Amino acid sequence: MTDTLISIISIFIGMIGANILAFFFNKYSLQFIGNTIVGIFGSIFFIKIFSTLGFDPVTIMKTGNVNIVL
Repeated sequence: MTDTLISIISIFIGMIGANILAFFFNKYSLQFIGNTIVGIFGSIFFIKIFSTLGFDPVTIMKTGNVNIVL
């Protein structure tokens, strides 16, 4: 349950981050819907890359406690 929550929170942070970045860099803005979609796929891609290094939410929660270092 907590590993799913970590993934969902990171997706929301990606959505918010993409929209904030587009607010400051209007040249790269894809409007609200486009930035939200890019943020979702970007955060999923980011999670997948770090999963190969052992930093995925399942590994973080493997012991039953949150491993803050990971």
